[in-house]
Amino acid sequence: MTLRKSLIMAVAISAFAGAFRRCGHAFTKEPQYFTQDFFTKDQSEVLLNEPRLVCRMAEVDPAEVHVHGLEPEAAEEQATEPTGPSEPETPTEPSTPSEPKTPTAAKETAKPGKKGK
Repeated sequence: MTLRKSLIMAVAISAFAGAFRRCGHAFTKEPQYFTQDFFTKDQSEVLLNEPRLVCRMAEVDPAEVHVHGLEPEAAEEQATEPTGPSEPETPTEPSTPSEPKTPTAAKETAKPGKKGK
């Protein structure tokens, strides 16, 4: 079965500099992603009007980044969707035992150097 990644819209929030706490979360320069309904309306207004934060909408793959408010099972379901028939599984171990392999001696590849005159 071939899997296709599925992107979702999320709110990306990061701080301009250093670390900054607001609405129970610590924000840094690295964006954190939240579902659109993660914050209450009042919290959303506080975050959007905070001059030390950058808030934007972003398309993200939940399999690649953590999205606050998205359950892990839901992230896996949204991240992959089946697109075709499943492929047959190949066994990882041989079905019949094989002869033990004996190590082979390494060939000597170094050539003798020229002797100085």
